[in-house]
Amino acid sequence: GPSKAPLLTFYVYRAQSDSNYPPYNTNAASLGGVLWYLHNEIVPYCYTTPSGGKFGFRRYYKTRIIRYKITMRATTPLYRKGMNFGVRMAFDAGKNTGAYGMTKGFENYGYFVGCNILGHGPYPTCPSAQGTKEGFCPMRYGEAAAWYSLPGECPSQTFFSKSPACKKQEPGGFCAGTPTGASDCTWNYEKAGEINIDELVGITPRFKSHYAFCKQGCLEYVKFSAQGKKDVGKCGIHFWDHERDAVKNQWRIRKLDEAFKKKYPHLPSDKEMPAPKCDFDKDKFYDGI
Repeated sequence: GPSKAPLLTFYVYRAQSDSNYPPYNTNAASLGGVLWYLHNEIVPYCYTTPSGGKFGFRRYYKTRIIRYKITMRATTPLYRKGMNFGVRMAFDAGKNTGAYGMTKGFENYGYFVGCNILGHGPYPTCPSAQGTKEGFCPMRYGEAAAWYSLPGECPSQTFFSKSPACKKQEPGGFCAGTPTGASDCTWNYEKAGEINIDELVGITPRFKSHYAFCKQGCLEYVKFSAQGKKDVGKCGIHFWDHERDAVKNQWRIRKLDEAFKKKYPHLPSDKEMPAPKCDFDKDKFYDGI
């Protein structure tokens, strides 16, 4: 039934292609979280997939940062353990692929919204062998850099395999109206605008398109020495310079928030509506489940 947990309202952000789909069974992020994801995994490429793919686009065709206003309320079992957020599950094509090697949690706590602070695990973790290998540790996007999981219907299957029976059996946490904190009513969302990444970083209108930018041998951010001078952009694009500079990362966060404020002056900025603390506690959460 309804829970006594507080109602929380905050923004989350998703880096997305031009495809439109709702955020059910997806991961989202804070400002710092979405910028780190772009910085580490998306902007060092002018190809759509790690092994190549289509030239002239960012990895996975990412073109924009979408903002959602999330309203959520924790379930009673989770809140009794002193948390508003559960573990941050990884969603791949709409399927819950788990955290810490387990997909467990929903059956114990209901369909909670999950969170993790970047660097604190499950991914990314610093220090870690992967962090050393990929060069993303230490992370300097601050304690406010978080990722979230937003469980929708039938999280155990991918977007293409969610049967009516599964949707009935696994209703997910999204619900219309004010979330009650019942196991199937923990969150809802409203669209709150989007920012084009090319415009944010200055590629357009200077270049005709992202393809034209790539075609000239340009790159937003050089991560690998084979591409040129590391840790800076090419062709006068300096938005992403110096990934492990804490001051520069705070500047990037501010720039993105200001871009939303300029485009949507009637909506609060992230600074004006700060997210609640990511209070997930691994020991408490996994105790007894």
